[in-house]
Amino acid sequence: MSNAAYYAQRADQERAAAIRATHPNVRHVHLKLAAAYDSRVSACNGTAGATDLPSTAGSFAIEVIARGAPSD
Repeated sequence: MSNAAYYAQRADQERAAAIRATHPNVRHVHLKLAAAYDSRVSACNGTAGATDLPSTAGSFAIEVIARGAPSD
């Protein structure tokens, strides 16, 4: 597995953890970690600083978190 693939996988895992998190501060930390991994992917691919749109999974995670988790 390349570094870029590993970092992309970790970013996806952090976004998934953010969706599952019940506390807003925990969600925020997971999203910050996902963004850090995304930056590493960009650096590995030589696109650091590019203004690419987030992946579909990333966009979905951000939308879900913005709405908040449904109450049980």
